[in-house]
Amino acid sequence: MSKSLSDQLQNLGLVDKSKAKKAAHDKRVTKKKKAKSKIPDGPSTHELTAQAMAEAQVKKAEKDRAIEAQRKAKREQAERLAQARDIVKSNGTLAKGDDRKYRFTLDKKIKEFWVSNADFERLAKGLIGVVQMDKRWMLIDPEALIRVRERAPELASFLAAPEVADPDDPYADYQIPDDLDW
Repeated sequence: MSKSLSDQLQNLGLVDKSKAKKAAHDKRVTKKKKAKSKIPDGPSTHELTAQAMAEAQVKKAEKDRAIEAQRKAKREQAERLAQARDIVKSNGTLAKGDDRKYRFTLDKKIKEFWVSNADFERLAKGLIGVVQMDKRWMLIDPEALIRVRERAPELASFLAAPEVADPDDPYADYQIPDDLDW
């Protein structure tokens, strides 16, 4: 069997017995100290916990801001809708009558409701408009209709554009019969 390095050095006379014992003792002591004080190479558990908590607080703050922004937008939309309803209630009248059906296109769909002959003429000329509230059509003046559209564009509304005569219209000289209904 081969001898240890310390035995070989003693036989050669390079190291005496006491120095070999001291070197072995120092080696054991440093090895124990190193084993006891295992210092991790990365950040400590406390630092990792603090960092995770800080990240969680930042995420929670962002989430809270997003939720508050949604609530604020919803509140503002409800306020605008309430303002539009007030405008319609104060400036509008219920479309009623059973003389004629007034038809118009809204979002690529044909809508219709019954009105009196006088209201039909005013609607056709663009002197009044209509707004749908609570599944009923309300007649409203154009200025109020514009204010309603500014506040609540989601409400169904219509205002006929006044007809402008085309100078190149070959049928301009011919009258359209009054009883023609489309």
